[in-house]
Amino acid sequence: MLTRGLPARVRTLERRDAPTNGDQIGVWSNQRDLIEVSARAASGKRLFIELRGGRGSRHNLEGLAFVH
Repeated sequence: MLTRGLPARVRTLERRDAPTNGDQIGVWSNQRDLIEVSARAASGKRLFIELRGGRGSRHNLEGLAFVH
């Protein structure tokens, strides 16, 4: 299982575009070279980052501020 050993809020998605709820983080893979991690923002927008061959490729995170 793709998410084994990760916190309960991280769940494997059956489909790439499957919705996540609340504070869930979805992880989908094509079982070869592509992983997509997604979550739903408070505004309802689906945020995602795609990892192809272990490197970031596509995402829609431009302009977001990260506070540490």
